[in-house]
Amino acid sequence: TTQRQLENMSVGGTMPSINKGIILCLYFVSLSIKEQRIIVNRIKDVERLINGEEMYLSKIRCIRQGLLHDLLTGKVRIPETVNI
Repeated sequence: TTQRQLENMSVGGTMPSINKGIILCLYFVSLSIKEQRIIVNRIKDVERLINGEEMYLSKIRCIRQGLLHDLLTGKVRIPETVNI
């Protein structure tokens, strides 16, 4: 990783420093445009999935809140004996 490269090349004891020569020797990974687009599309797919799940969770919470309200106000009665 770039961080590891910097740690290995930096000079100094207590407070390591980096100079222009060190920066010019660093290697960076470069992805093709095609690879970048694939990654972006996958991220967008996951974001859509997360948004859908968040909407579903919000709906479920609203239903739960409504049911709790109905139970607490006595609108819906719970039988005294419940067979499990």
